[in-house]
Amino acid sequence: MITVPADSDRSGATLPDAHRWQLILRAIEARAVWARHVVDEATARARGHACVGTGAFHRAVALACCAGADHPDADCPALFSDADPMVRAFAEGQARTREDAHIEASLEDLCLPTPDALLAELLEQGSASVQNTLLTWEPALEVTWYTNAYGVDGALCGTPDRETMRAFLIDTARGVEYGPIPH
Repeated sequence: MITVPADSDRSGATLPDAHRWQLILRAIEARAVWARHVVDEATARARGHACVGTGAFHRAVALACCAGADHPDADCPALFSDADPMVRAFAEGQARTREDAHIEASLEDLCLPTPDALLAELLEQGSASVQNTLLTWEPALEVTWYTNAYGVDGALCGTPDRETMRAFLIDTARGVEYGPIPH
């Protein structure tokens, strides 16, 4: 993982500058992984093997998607310009972040609690029900369980936090069901 240079290395960079640095560093990391993919494919072809994507390909695309998700209003990095899968992944990450924000703003209209309200209920009462899914917080085990509409249990997370509750509610709004379902 690449990190942002220390403040002293950036000569008094502001918060927006730090955010730009993060995008640049993520783009460099994704491009380096993409280079590994290109080498893997060239090596496979030289040996007469068919190569339909590599682990490096999937990792580079995932990194580009994460860069887009973390920078929904930024232009696509020039480092991705000749790699269409990374350009598409960056755009998909941006679109997903914008859609998540729209869903979060509409939770109450969808008859869902806010992440803060769900977290408070879970921490105070030990359980909360959201559209036929029961969440149960067990402090002694530091585990938050879910029981889906079909009675299937699973672990949602450790200690519940706002970001996990937000992701759970956005998934719920999208119709995602946790755990195995019989259909």
